[in-house]
Amino acid sequence: GELSMRKRILLLLMILVLSIGLIGCGGEEDYSNMTVEEILEKSGKIKNFSEAEGHYNITLQREMVSDKTKYELTMETGEILQRLKDRDIKTINITWEIELVDQDGNSEYKPVMRLTFEDNSWEDAEHHTDLPNLAADYWEHEILKQE
Repeated sequence: GELSMRKRILLLLMILVLSIGLIGCGGEEDYSNMTVEEILEKSGKIKNFSEAEGHYNITLQREMVSDKTKYELTMETGEILQRLKDRDIKTINITWEIELVDQDGNSEYKPVMRLTFEDNSWEDAEHHTDLPNLAADYWEHEILKQE
């Protein structure tokens, strides 16, 4: 009847208000007050970081998390670039290192991916998988080519 229709509309309105409220105060942090190092530490352990006149050079280390390492590293790169989008960046070079084990069982961090962007070219990415194509320079280790 009419009552159940009213209840449905009310319920829908409540869901709408709740979801807008949740989205509105979603975990969106304000990165403008953070240092670049603080932003980078959210993504990995910083091995190297330097910045001079808008030219950034970054080396991050991460555990090898899964067989989707390439996917996860490009996703994380996208997150970093998104968080740094309001900075004055002329070039940014991001090198990812993960722990690789050689045939003797020795493990050490080695570079597996390197991306260099110029003039905010990453902003054209519709999806983080576009990033290697938008990079001015892109290199990946053979281990990522197997994925």
